[in-house]
Amino acid sequence: MFGTILPIEIDVRCLSDKTFSGGILAMRRVMIIDPDPSTEAFFQGWFEKDYEIDVATNGKMALEQFCCFNPDVAIVEIGLPDMPGWLVVQKMRKHIPHLPVIAIAENESWEDVRQMRIKAGPILFCAVKPLNKQEIEKTLVAAVALQQKQKGKHFNGTY
Repeated sequence: MFGTILPIEIDVRCLSDKTFSGGILAMRRVMIIDPDPSTEAFFQGWFEKDYEIDVATNGKMALEQFCCFNPDVAIVEIGLPDMPGWLVVQKMRKHIPHLPVIAIAENESWEDVRQMRIKAGPILFCAVKPLNKQEIEKTLVAAVALQQKQKGKHFNGTY
């Protein structure tokens, strides 16, 4: 009548200390993909209190960390050293189709930004370095709210 209960296998490498302290419900996950150490310092300094932050310095590293981290929002440098930012976003969106993305441009042209939008899909905001805390904060709040709404709509009981 009830069926068979199968054991659930959990990859413990994907669990953080915040998982056990209620952080999964309270913390929103932001993945930052940027080779510039000052970007990591910017986000760690301003946002680590309210967000669980994971940082990757190139596309390959981001894709390796992505499945375990399962971000609510991705912040992606358009010009990564090993592959275009749009390709990273495209691959992430195969797993999380409505993943909100904030693009970061340093030396890229508006044509690069346009190409990212065409190839990767919608981008909520394109920030130009140096980053502005107020702009990023407003966009991050909106992005997390959007992702939580999408998760609620499409949630099927598994991640």
